[in-house]
Amino acid sequence: MKTTRFHTMQIALAVLTLIAASLACQMPTPVPPPTATQDSDPSPTSTPIPPTSEEVGEEANLVITNVTLDTTTPSAGGWVTVDVTIENQGGAVATGYELVLIPHYDWGPPNPAGHEVLPDLDPGAIHTATFTPGVLYSDAGTFTLRVLVTDDWYASGNPNSTGTAGDYQDFLITVTEPVTLESNLVITNVTLNTTTPTAGGWVTVDVTIENQGGAAAAGYELVLIPHYGWGPPNPAGYETLPDLAPGTIHTATFTPGVLYSDAGTFTLRVLVTDDWYGAGNPDSTGTAGDYHDILITVSEPIALEPNLVIINVMLDTIAPPIDGWVVVDVDIENRGGAVATGYELVLIPHYGWGPPNPAGYEVLPDLAPGAIYTKLFSPGVLYSTAGTFTLRLLVTDDWYASGNPDSTGTAGDFMDFSITVGG
Repeated sequence: MKTTRFHTMQIALAVLTLIAASLACQMPTPVPPPTATQDSDPSPTSTPIPPTSEEVGEEANLVITNVTLDTTTPSAGGWVTVDVTIENQGGAVATGYELVLIPHYDWGPPNPAGHEVLPDLDPGAIHTATFTPGVLYSDAGTFTLRVLVTDDWYASGNPNSTGTAGDYQDFLITVTEPVTLESNLVITNVTLNTTTPTAGGWVTVDVTIENQGGAAAAGYELVLIPHYGWGPPNPAGYETLPDLAPGTIHTATFTPGVLYSDAGTFTLRVLVTDDWYGAGNPDSTGTAGDYHDILITVSEPIALEPNLVIINVMLDTIAPPIDGWVVVDVDIENRGGAVATGYELVLIPHYGWGPPNPAGYEVLPDLAPGAIYTKLFSPGVLYSTAGTFTLRLLVTDDWYASGNPDSTGTAGDFMDFSITVGG
């Protein structure tokens, strides 16, 4: 019995345990009470905003990284073109800045010669500005060109202030007096057909002229003075030149050219001038002309004459019988410089023995320089007496005047042959 009561108590205890466990699972989880902080801030929770660049101390920093000028040495009245590159090397946007060009920094009032309101530039942004034609420099001198970036130009007008975060660069500008462009006519070549004419002869002249200046040449003349420094400078050739632009070349030809009538030595002056009519001065090249001198030697004229030469004689025999004939074939050439007129060809059978009666005779035609004439005498010369004789062939222009067998006249010739008759 004791055992059964014990088991019953164990079973009841187990049932109670199960009931308690079941009740515990069905109860809600307790919520902890609110903290003191939560009770003091009833507003909803928000995301915090990061501080700005100004709050952490970041600023814009405009730097002029490059300036290019087309020249630093303009002439007075000239322009200087300016290219400027600006970079924001700071950590904040650059707002309200201006770019100012001060042409005469530290000399007179700082009136700007160029101005640009810059756009807002983010950090790292680059801006390029071009001023063209740029800065005008009217007067000669040395000046400082200041390129200024600032945000207080309108407030202060101070050329030394770069404002909050600007910059500047200075450049020395040397302004020269303006160069006046002028023409410059140069005789680059003179060609003559001769520098040694004979009296009464001509010298042909070719002249080349170039404008080596920077402006057009207008109103110039080309004058040839044949006897420079001797007698009045009367021109022997003259030409009004056309207008010549810089670099233009002009050629003039004078033909027959300059006549030299007298023998002697002369200076031929080739003159380019723009005041010949105004001054008539052979030494003046005017505003921007030139001259060229050439020595001319004039000789006495050479009188051109004919020169008849017996160049060949053929005889069929030099030993004819008594009462026999000698056939004569003659070639004559005019080796002179003029026409041979009025000449005769005479055959004298017994030269130096008895009267010089001709055995053959012909009036020659006019022979130009270089002309050759042939004459055949057939049956020729008759020899009736035995003996030895001299056959003379004579070319002369005075046979009728003198009948002299020894005279060749003005420009004739002769040839002798020994003839043995009846040998």
